Amino acid sequence: MLDHTFVILAYKESTFIRSCVESLLKQSAPSHIVISTSTPSPFLDSICHDYGLPLRVATVKHGIAADWTFAYEQASTKYVTLAHQDDIYERGYAERLVNCAEERESTLFAFSDYYELIGGERKDHTVNLAIKRLLRTLSYLGQRHISSKLRKRLLIAFGCPIPCPSVMFNKALIGDFSFSSEYSINMDWDAWYRLTEIPGSVACVPENLVGHRLHAESETTAGIGDRRRAQEDHRMFARIWPAPVARIIGSVYELGYKGNAGH
Repeated sequence: MLDHTFVILAYKESTFIRSCVESLLKQSAPSHIVISTSTPSPFLDSICHDYGLPLRVATVKHGIAADWTFAYEQASTKYVTLAHQDDIYERGYAERLVNCAEERESTLFAFSDYYELIGGERKDHTVNLAIKRLLRTLSYLGQRHISSKLRKRLLIAFGCPIPCPSVMFNKALIGDFSFSSEYSINMDWDAWYRLTEIPGSVACVPENLVGHRLHAESETTAGIGDRRRAQEDHRMFARIWPAPVARIIGSVYELGYKGNAGH
């Protein structure tokens, strides 16, 4: 058993959560698995019963950021992945990320590349994926770990190329951590911004080990539709760049949203 926990972020009744659970149970090296929610229901009870998984319920409801923070707290292992209920994880995900993280004692978090699932169809190559891979390539330059503040800042300076569902946190180094309630879409980007300020390395496994599902009911799609995503992106760029530069980069970045709209 790996010193790693998958904590599934469960919300209401996802059509895809069984596929997520089954992908975690089929890992090449087993991990602990927990389901975390702030919306308990007979539906989730049945999922836990069918797969023999513990259900952890957040009694205080303060939004998505609080749900993520509560989920992070449920893992007692060294490593934890906050698994998104709509996504699937390839068989070697946990083993590969733990092995990569263990290459350096200073690894704060590790992540992998991913592919998109649109209407049940797997897409390994899209414009959105190509841009994110380019941003990562410019930071990593063929390496698996980066530790300098400059290279870590470069990684997130032109957007958020770190796929949130693929991130594995090292709780032994990070310790207590809270996602910011100031964001409803960019809690992840804000988290990477704060974590890259901490001395330590960030590891990347350049393999498509997560299938990220895009669909019309997703929070990301909703955030694009009501412009929360654009507003939060501009706020993030303003933390990294001078205001005039932040506005230019934010405007260009917004053009890429069309790749997610309607899915």
